Amino acid sequence: DESFMESLSDLRMCTVLFVKLGTLSYNSTTKSINVIAIHEAVRSMQKVIFSLEAYTKYLVDDKGTLMIAAFGPRPFSHEDDPVRGVIAAMKLQETLKKKNIQNSIGVTTGRVFCGLVGDKDRREYTILGDTVNLSARLMAAADYQFGGSILCDRAT
Repeated sequence: DESFMESLSDLRMCTVLFVKLGTLSYNSTTKSINVIAIHEAVRSMQKVIFSLEAYTKYLVDDKGTLMIAAFGPRPFSHEDDPVRGVIAAMKLQETLKKKNIQNSIGVTTGRVFCGLVGDKDRREYTILGDTVNLSARLMAAADYQFGGSILCDRAT
């Protein structure tokens, strides 16, 4: 139903995680990727994120393997979403380190557009906004400055 789908779109307070898997990336020299290792890493991350009830999206491209998680979009909204986000970041880092997967994580909290983008033939649910962009920047800083860690904004 079209009205139901559009009702999913709104501005909400969310805690957003950007996670980079530093050692699982697309190799531009050999034009290859370790699909099995990425699959196992994603499964491990899904267990953590789903246990804390969040929306997720995964990207694999020439910039690496990334996961975006959001605590707060419908139906995954809780009063303690910032706490859930930090707990998720710590559990993700622990889980990935056990698998010898280098990672960096950015965690932010703020107002985010959560909803459908695209036309009726090709739509996807996504999250957009400054909070999402800042999370990506903190992830990059955690990777570049600290060789893999968790960085949170003040609001979280």
